[in-house]
Amino acid sequence: MVSLVKYTALPLTSPDSSSHVPRPQLCALPSVHNVQQSTQPSLSSLKPLYISSTQNFAFRRRRVPECQAYEADRSRPLELNIELPDEEAGIEATQRIKIGLYFATWWALNVVFNIYNKKVLNAFPYPWLTSTLSLAAGSLMMLISWATKVAELPKVDFQFWKALFPVAVLHTIGHVAATVSMSKVAVSFTHIIKSAEPAFSVLVSRFLLGEAFPGQVYLSLVPIIGGCALAAVTELNFNMIGFMGAMISNLAFVLRNIFSKKGMKGMSVSGMNYYACLSILSLLILTPFAIAVEGPKMWAAGWQTALSEIGPNFVWWVAAQSVFYHLYNQVSYMSLDQISPLTFSIGNTMKRISVIVSSILIFHTPIQPVNALGAAIAILGTFLYSQVQFRSISDESNGDVAVDQYHRYLQIKKCLIIGDRVKYWATFNEPNFLVPLGYRSAMAKCSEGDSEKEPFIAAHNVILSHAAAVDIHRTKCQWFEPMSNSTADKLATERARAFSFNWFLDPIIFGKYPTEMENVLGSLLPKFSSHEKEKLKKGLDFIGLNYYTAFIFSFLQTPFSWFNIYIYPDGMEKAVTCVRDRYNNTPIFITENVSSIKRSNSID
Repeated sequence: MVSLVKYTALPLTSPDSSSHVPRPQLCALPSVHNVQQSTQPSLSSLKPLYISSTQNFAFRRRRVPECQAYEADRSRPLELNIELPDEEAGIEATQRIKIGLYFATWWALNVVFNIYNKKVLNAFPYPWLTSTLSLAAGSLMMLISWATKVAELPKVDFQFWKALFPVAVLHTIGHVAATVSMSKVAVSFTHIIKSAEPAFSVLVSRFLLGEAFPGQVYLSLVPIIGGCALAAVTELNFNMIGFMGAMISNLAFVLRNIFSKKGMKGMSVSGMNYYACLSILSLLILTPFAIAVEGPKMWAAGWQTALSEIGPNFVWWVAAQSVFYHLYNQVSYMSLDQISPLTFSIGNTMKRISVIVSSILIFHTPIQPVNALGAAIAILGTFLYSQVQFRSISDESNGDVAVDQYHRYLQIKKCLIIGDRVKYWATFNEPNFLVPLGYRSAMAKCSEGDSEKEPFIAAHNVILSHAAAVDIHRTKCQWFEPMSNSTADKLATERARAFSFNWFLDPIIFGKYPTEMENVLGSLLPKFSSHEKEKLKKGLDFIGLNYYTAFIFSFLQTPFSWFNIYIYPDGMEKAVTCVRDRYNNTPIFITENVSSIKRSNSID
């Protein structure tokens, strides 16, 4: 599935033996930390291949420019300036209408749920049972949908449920805490306090996970915290249990999102089916606790009291709040599959406004001007946070959003819908050439960023994007040899191979980066989670080998540079043989073989 770049080879001959092929003496360079600090690095056998410039290697080495891996560690939306034909423009317009309908449905269902939920809790103040019924209704609806094949049954295994368990525990806590809050205070007040969830997200990420945020993100928390505090102290019907319930719900949902992001990464279940599985597991967790805290006797007495006061309509209220709870969450997860996190965050802010306003109007909630001001400030802060956080340089995703955007782009554009005559297709061409070129090499003439770290983040995301593309489709080397038999030359050659094609093929086939890279880079090298490794096991169908040229390697004390391409036909056999032996006879296709330029013995 992945097509790699410019594999090359030379025989094991001494540098002074006769041959018509010019042989530059290349070396493995100092570690990435030493490249910019010293022009006379010390001798070491643990130093990776590093290309310091694109000029002839006989010239003096220049300082390596740095470049910035925008796609690698930012959640910046992909800017694709593509002129679409009329048919594709129509598809884009349809997609926008679809997203608009998702939003409108999401907000409407949420408003209806909150109204009926509050009515039920006013007449039947048992939030643990009410929460259980909400999850039970959703679980029953999805089981019926799977049984009747209205929805596709998800393919899950024990590892999926194991990873989902902590997410379900936190989802249960957050759901029950929010219901307890609404049983004690006004709906509007609960949602005002819940608008402080971004503050919990930043604080938890900062103090528990050690993640850093730019100053704008911290500043955006000031109106959120200040607005919530103002609303709380001016609330006419303030209740500490209701206030703490909303706060606990915020913390639980933030932790749920963190566990979901870390633990569920790479899982093929998403959207509607993901939330359905989450509801079923949460129901199993919550039921025994609901029985222990409230119990059937209290429920029976409360049920009779509610029926005597409200009449048969009470049963309708319970059914409505249970069904609408599942539906609004279901639609929100379906919306998240179609839009970016930034758009979803803005939509969530607007949802809270609609719930607060509608609940005040329907329940005639008394509210003071200063209380309304606090609510407005808090919601405005939430909106500002969403703008700053998802557009900031220091994004906590570390590139996850880039992979998600690529995955979503392939789905929306239907890039992988191919005919039955297409037997093989490639996801990325020449990644082990383009990543160093774009984020590390002098050829790109970059001027910003950290070329000590970002090339490895960018490559990590290319590999995960390959896995994402394979997942969508299936659910429907520069060659180097040592100049001599010395240990130093052999180690230099192994590092050269590791930092070239092994860098991209090893993770896809073996689930880990080459040992040589791990030894040199240490913590600079990103790690694959267990779920990412499972996804990478889907592997590839073939390796695309682009054979261009050949080099021999010798360990030297000084850096080198190169760019000439030397003609050596025999190197193709060596490259193919090495790739075949290392990667378990994976089929190989020669996808490129030099260019048609006539020269005496080299191509500049």
